[in-house]
Amino acid sequence: MTSKTFGQALYDEIWMNGGLSYNPIEETPKTGYMVGILVLDEFEPEGLKETEVHKRISEAYCKYYNYRFDLHDRFFGGWLSEGILYLDISEHVENREDAIALAKARGELAIYDIANDKSIFVDKIRKVNNP
Repeated sequence: MTSKTFGQALYDEIWMNGGLSYNPIEETPKTGYMVGILVLDEFEPEGLKETEVHKRISEAYCKYYNYRFDLHDRFFGGWLSEGILYLDISEHVENREDAIALAKARGELAIYDIANDKSIFVDKIRKVNNP
């Protein structure tokens, strides 16, 4: 029997569901929107060894966990779009208009509508702000 690494488990969740929002101290909300705060990594997993993909996901999660803020309403986010894997710190926002305004101000591509399980694209430009 083999066990999965943390990076493998997160990647499997992203791959099976198209994305994930994870917080070690809170349940993922069932309503509202996820809005990116800070890009941790983005890359094309195709052509990379699985171990490299898992390592990058684990490293991004470590950045999230070690970032200096209260984890309340802050989630490790991962999603696949057009062959790119985006890993970021995101926050939960209940109101759609507030979420869109925050995303535009931060240069985010999209927000994630939790209840409807879909991305809402808000801008064409994404700023990469690696810590």
